[in-house]
Amino acid sequence: MFVDKLNDVEWNVDNTDANTSYNSFFSKFMTLYDECFPLITKKNKSFRLNSKPWFTSGLNKSVHKKHKLYCNWLQSRSESDLLKYKKYKNKLTYLLRLAEKEYHVGRFNEIQGDISKTWQVLNSILPRSSKCDSIREVQINNDVITDPLTIRNKFNQYFTCIGSNLAKKIQHTEGSHRDFLSSIVKAASNAIFLYATTPHEIIDHLVSTFKANKALDMMTFYPK
Repeated sequence: MFVDKLNDVEWNVDNTDANTSYNSFFSKFMTLYDECFPLITKKNKSFRLNSKPWFTSGLNKSVHKKHKLYCNWLQSRSESDLLKYKKYKNKLTYLLRLAEKEYHVGRFNEIQGDISKTWQVLNSILPRSSKCDSIREVQINNDVITDPLTIRNKFNQYFTCIGSNLAKKIQHTEGSHRDFLSSIVKAASNAIFLYATTPHEIIDHLVSTFKANKALDMMTFYPK
């Protein structure tokens, strides 16, 4: 339909001015375009404010304003309307990210010291994916290994030997670690005092810190 209408239009113009010819062409083209592809406005579903705790009513109004600016540009196709839409969109994106960041910072400050709640907030923020990517091949000394069992054995060999391999690279030094530690202890003795503790003191601290539903009953660890 649209192509047929374009074929029926008389595109030849007598004017030799390039701008006038272009405006004439663009006007005819957009007239047929709007006739064949009319813009249908559809009311968006209202954004549920409760779906995002940091999403305020003010941000909700700003999102609707951005959508209105976009619709204005679709109707006019002018550079000025496009510029207004892009500038407002960039500013709104910055405000949305800032609001989300400040909300999470406030949440972490409220639950500071509570590891359980901290992990709950982290799990709600971090994306979770059920997709499990497996390693299909590894390259060791220019050799490409694809056998799954060999790959597992190579990884196991690397991590079990990494400690001893790094230890071999440590340069040998004269003296003993006791000489180094004695100097530190001597310097620290003038600044702090450490008193010996007892098993009962440690257990009492653990009992008062941990919740009963989070660990075994610490009373069972008291010596008989």
